[in-house]
Amino acid sequence: MKKVILLNTNMEWGGGEKWHLEAAYYLKKHDFEVEFICNPHSKLSHEAKQARYKTHEINVGKLSFINPLKQKELSYLMRGAHAVIMNLPQDFKVGTLAAESAGVKRIIYRRGMPHPIKDKGINKKLFNKISHVIANSKEVADSLIMHTEDWFPQEKIVVIYNGIELEKLNHSHQTYYRKKEDEIVLGNAGRLVAQKGQKELLQVAKILKQDGFKFHLLIAGYGELENELKELCAKYELQEEVTFLGHVKDMPKFFNSIDYFIFPSHFEGCPNTLIEAMAYKKVCFAYDVSSMPEVINYTNGHLSPFKDVNDMAYKIKNHNDPNIAQNAYNTVDEKFDYERNMGKLLSILKEQ
Repeated sequence: MKKVILLNTNMEWGGGEKWHLEAAYYLKKHDFEVEFICNPHSKLSHEAKQARYKTHEINVGKLSFINPLKQKELSYLMRGAHAVIMNLPQDFKVGTLAAESAGVKRIIYRRGMPHPIKDKGINKKLFNKISHVIANSKEVADSLIMHTEDWFPQEKIVVIYNGIELEKLNHSHQTYYRKKEDEIVLGNAGRLVAQKGQKELLQVAKILKQDGFKFHLLIAGYGELENELKELCAKYELQEEVTFLGHVKDMPKFFNSIDYFIFPSHFEGCPNTLIEAMAYKKVCFAYDVSSMPEVINYTNGHLSPFKDVNDMAYKIKNHNDPNIAQNAYNTVDEKFDYERNMGKLLSILKEQ
């Protein structure tokens, strides 16, 4: 039985951590021995232990790659592994050196955000040591070679989208909000941070109210902008139209509560929540930026120019295509199927 190490020392929970946990389940199902290396007390460490995976805890920082003791500690944990899969830039740096020292055959870096690689000597050295780079969208793949075409090993890039198991979707009958007659319930879910665009979301809501559109907006999530967003909500006099749900564990219940999903994110690697909303046959609205056009193509949702809140509000008010929700579901089935995308990871690990 071949051993795979999943190295992810992020303290927060996000798409990368969710993917690592899903990958562990898939690989275990296909007869791999799976172990985690995580930050002590992180959410991923807790979830991995709860799922009964062998979990090692270690602190990794941005400069750990120049710390020989940290490299040695990681290399010891990686002994006998067939593959190591890493997700954070700091893990990539120290993990690649440790994995090479441990004799690991498959050294894999999964890249989840479309930020260009810095043209530095250390990056040139490390990217030529790893066996594969997993990009979770074409947008991320393109960002890897931006300004680095002359040295980046492009043949190592494999695009593996995030996946949804459609047959396992839980269509809850419960809701977070009792819908009023002739009301459209809008939903947004994500961390309350600048990247996710909730400030513009409230501007859209303000326009909708001014235009007499009957709606209620549910915002799921928490983050550093929570107080500022609530103050903005009061400034726009939207207290009756907007409900902040905080952290939501029961996402099926959330999706069952809404008609339209509004996702004004500024950039994404592969937008998990947007894809999940489409799987639940929700009419989706997003910006025409980053990897969003890889998910929404005008037949399965609505795209607006970046930060064009007037255009987004107009499209919300005037949506009347009865086929969009089903087309959204079909897109998930065809392009973001869990088994099909995880099968690409399996192929990488089984390469001779």
